[in-house]
Amino acid sequence: MEPKRQQRRVAVHLLVWGFLFLGGISVFGLFFPMRLVLLHASINISLLALLFYGSAYLFQRFYLRGRMWWFVLAILGLLLLISAPRTLVNYQLLKQLPQALDSQEIFGQLIRVSVLVQATSALIAALGVAYALLLNREQREQQNQELLAAQQAAQLDFLKAQINPHFLFNALHNIYSLVELKSAEAPRMLLKLSELLRYVIYDGQQKTVDLKKEVQHIQNFIVLYQMRSEAPLDIRFNLQGDFGGVEIEPMILIPLVENCFKHADFELNPSAFAKLDLTCEGGQLLFFTQNTFQENDLQKDQVGGVGLSNIQQRLNLRYAGQYEFSYRASGEVFESRLLIQLENTQAK
Repeated sequence: MEPKRQQRRVAVHLLVWGFLFLGGISVFGLFFPMRLVLLHASINISLLALLFYGSAYLFQRFYLRGRMWWFVLAILGLLLLISAPRTLVNYQLLKQLPQALDSQEIFGQLIRVSVLVQATSALIAALGVAYALLLNREQREQQNQELLAAQQAAQLDFLKAQINPHFLFNALHNIYSLVELKSAEAPRMLLKLSELLRYVIYDGQQKTVDLKKEVQHIQNFIVLYQMRSEAPLDIRFNLQGDFGGVEIEPMILIPLVENCFKHADFELNPSAFAKLDLTCEGGQLLFFTQNTFQENDLQKDQVGGVGLSNIQQRLNLRYAGQYEFSYRASGEVFESRLLIQLENTQAK
């Protein structure tokens, strides 16, 4: 349990017991000397607290472990152990009243005090059991949340691992092509590859990164992809809005870029293009992609690739209830649209 939460719980318990202590003093102080009232309240509250927390402990120790009869015997024993001194203390206090001096009423008064003590003791024991139930439910919910978070983190790492090999394969393929052509661009491409690896290995493992880093990552990827072709490719990356201070899941946008380029028909279509529009305004991030494609193109690499289902899973894990994702093919153009609400993501 979190320290602050535990401290708040202790403070509430102390406040309740303190209120009961002061309440007892206020009531009995009207009829008895304050010295006796303080002693009576101190003993009574101490015994009731012992009964409350003892009942909670016995419930967790026996009942929740399937040992019901042990719990019944233990709780009855605890009630007798607490009720006996409470009866004696309350009876001794009652004897201080003038009308209690009549010996003929002693037995009747003792019975009434005993019944009252047993009733209040049973009530406190029941409250202790109820408290243990609530505490156990809270602990189970916390464990379930921690387990779910661990499962989601493991699944998210798995999905990222599916992305990285294919992404690095493309980059290495590009640099290999330039080396084969003995291009003067090879050193610059090596530098871009170094920046890409640094982002994937270090920043890519963080929970969130600055949106500007993700944008730079996309720009580096575009530069690397452009260098694989001798003729310039029609690739446009448009930015609009204020990107300062915005946090985002690392490598959440690059799969859409990769998917866009992977299925664009640059090699077959002279009019092929890929267009990426990224807008960040009013607490919303909108990423819209378009690329030409040929439905019957069989020359695409069938190995690797993240796929749209992988992208959907990552969004569900990280931005559940905070995003809209859609895609469609319109004629010879494929479009994808991702809208993320950023208002609550920075607090996570």
